[in-house]
Amino acid sequence: MERLLANRPAGKPLTEDLKSRREALLRLREEVLTGMAEAELECARLRIQLERRESDLRLGAAADAEYDRLKGRDLPAAERNLVGLYRQLLKLEAKLQALPSRK
Repeated sequence: MERLLANRPAGKPLTEDLKSRREALLRLREEVLTGMAEAELECARLRIQLERRESDLRLGAAADAEYDRLKGRDLPAAERNLVGLYRQLLKLEAKLQALPSRK
């Protein structure tokens, strides 16, 4: 709370600072949730492609560079992106919870 008071512009009430801070955090939260939805769709798309390739492999097709790229680079990168966004969401939620509640 002291940090909020120290960074507050002169003449601006504390409640306005908290309100603007909450609004900014909520906007960021929405952006992260949108990014997570897109990342989940990308992961699902890559998993489907990978499953198709693995099915072809079980049927006797030879492994190709596309399969190696999907399994070794694209899917892990998409999953890392999703986990990173989830961590951002957790941090934002913690910041929102730390703000004084509205009364």
